[in-house]
Amino acid sequence: MGHQERSDAGVSPAKPANPPLDSRDRLLLELLQRNAKTPERDLAHAIGLSVTGVRRRLRKLRRHGVIENTVALLERNALGLGLLCWMEVHLNHQLGNGTGNGTLDFLALVQDLPEVLECYELAGAKDLGHRYLLKLVVHDHLDVATFQDQELGRVAGFRRTLTCIVLNETKNTTALPLNLPAETSPEPEDPRA
Repeated sequence: MGHQERSDAGVSPAKPANPPLDSRDRLLLELLQRNAKTPERDLAHAIGLSVTGVRRRLRKLRRHGVIENTVALLERNALGLGLLCWMEVHLNHQLGNGTGNGTLDFLALVQDLPEVLECYELAGAKDLGHRYLLKLVVHDHLDVATFQDQELGRVAGFRRTLTCIVLNETKNTTALPLNLPAETSPEPEDPRA
């Protein structure tokens, strides 16, 4: 998953409006999701365009934020990060003792912690306070306790966590489904390309 820059409020910056995607765009994206290092000539052959046509589409998809980034996907177990868990974090409405805004402190903290892979604000009963779901990867269960006590414990208004430890990973993909919205007809290739 690519790193996405966030604003100070934890919200993604605005991106240009998404362009309509035709069947060639979708096939190109599908191929890139499988292997972003596929040579442009192979991509061109697979989708029936010239290399120049593929480059033009790639530029368009990057400019519109459809292709956010190109990254290397690492095997966490090979790096000794054997424990994956989901942690629901609860923050009080009354955020701390006036020393700061606990929600903003929390959002800034998770941006700086490499063991937090993902962070989501959850909907639900607001009387429970602010709730977030973290995807956390660490070496072992002791790291989870350390994370909770030393990192989350210093956030004003931190109340509690509910942690679910992953026993078996049955599916792990970064590929997004590309067949959901209705497709438009492929754009004809510009003969000058």
